Amino acid sequence: MARAYATTGPVSEADRFSLEAIDSCQTLSGDLRARALEARGEALDSGDEHAKSADTLRQAESLFAGAGDIGGEAQTELILSFALFADGRQVEGMEAARAALERWSSIGDQHGVARVRSALGIFAITRGEFETAQCNYQIAAPIFRRIGNKDDEASVQNGLGYASREMGDWEKSLRYYRKARMNFAAVQDLLGEHEAITGIAKVFSNLKEFQQLG
Repeated sequence: MARAYATTGPVSEADRFSLEAIDSCQTLSGDLRARALEARGEALDSGDEHAKSADTLRQAESLFAGAGDIGGEAQTELILSFALFADGRQVEGMEAARAALERWSSIGDQHGVARVRSALGIFAITRGEFETAQCNYQIAAPIFRRIGNKDDEASVQNGLGYASREMGDWEKSLRYYRKARMNFAAVQDLLGEHEAITGIAKVFSNLKEFQQLG
């Protein structure tokens, strides 16, 4: 519940349920306490308390490590990477993402690998490193396609559309945005579809093809 509300809001509910989860897990195993702390970290991050989120997620990471849960460690490190990045600690955020990539790679979790590559693409775009973003997205896209995750595949295609546009490759950008729009529509992700359409419109504006905007 805490993690769901951290994603969708309201933040107050994420906060409440995450605290209840921690209270409920005090006498339980380290793995379960780690999951409660991970949820708490997500709730704090969604409330823009990024430094507190990072501290809480570090605790969860330590408990997952003690329980030998490599996937749990990787998941926490991925969430941690976003919290650190949002807190202005970009180098630490990149290190956390790479640690997650290493752990998921070590257990052959391709979905996890794709999620980290997608995150690294986002971070690279934030830093203006568009070629690096493309490299990461191009690794993530076929994995999401292979496992049938159209929503995440579309998000990656949107990222590729943005990176291509910033690099001046308008035609390639348009192709990526159109693929993203199609995949978002297939899973009824209206927000994602809106972002793809906005990207398409920006490409047409740059190409001076204003008749296509009608």
